[in-house]
Amino acid sequence: MVECHRKHIGKHSFESFLAYMFFLPMFAAGPIERFDEFTKHRDHEFKNEHVWRGGTRIVYGLIKKFVIVDMFLGRQLTREVDIREMIPIFLPSYSLDKIVAKLDHLHPLVAWQFVINTYVKWYVDFSAYTDIAIGLGLLYGVTLGENFEWPFLASNIGDFWRRYHMSLSNWVQRYVYFPVLGSTRNATIAIFATMITIGLWHAGNLNFLVWGAYHAAFLWIHSAWTRWKRRRIGREDDENGRFTRLMQNPALPILGFVVTFFGVCASAVFPTTEDYGIKTGVRLGAALFGVHLTWR
Repeated sequence: MVECHRKHIGKHSFESFLAYMFFLPMFAAGPIERFDEFTKHRDHEFKNEHVWRGGTRIVYGLIKKFVIVDMFLGRQLTREVDIREMIPIFLPSYSLDKIVAKLDHLHPLVAWQFVINTYVKWYVDFSAYTDIAIGLGLLYGVTLGENFEWPFLASNIGDFWRRYHMSLSNWVQRYVYFPVLGSTRNATIAIFATMITIGLWHAGNLNFLVWGAYHAAFLWIHSAWTRWKRRRIGREDDENGRFTRLMQNPALPILGFVVTFFGVCASAVFPTTEDYGIKTGVRLGAALFGVHLTWR
């Protein structure tokens, strides 16, 4: 409706509209595809290339789902674990119930192991469904947009959201960020409105709302730092100023990667505890830094 109002969608048949509305591969987990993009990338002729590319992409998705996620990342310790035995591990992971039960004494490394494993598992699982959806789309002659581009290699939070769930990021940028920015002329309000929308898109509860606000704050800090850095470099007398040389240090992208990776993984404390409430999410977040909150 918005695109028609903007006159970005030309004449099309009712059959094309129905094909878009009931296109099964997009239903389960995306990618989110606009109607104009769907019609543009829809091929009405059968091609062997689509079968080969689509089948290969489906196999990639099945390997991710049933081998990487279910056999490795999704494994959990089934035996009862004493608090003294809860040491940092990667595979298998502790269950959420065990983590919540031990929050009063949880070791920070165990908490970090849990949130990192959780976020990586979510990403691989979601990207597996995306691979299957894109593969099925190709079998129908439709090339769906990509949804992920190695997000955990991002060097900053802005780069992360350009790589992670790209179809949703592009959608909210088009229909939330730019309209809010245009009406308020305030980038901060636009960022928070956009990320809170993404949070509530996942689930309409307080945990995901706080998760969206967390990422909005992360993006705002990065945006403020980027603006300050540009102004600071602009005040240098020449390109060989001390601050300019510091910003050209090859170690900075590595530091940015580390901060982004751990910062993104830390946000998992809110979605993963949605069944327990926001207080449990805050307690798990505090446990990451060795702080044990006792309030319920």
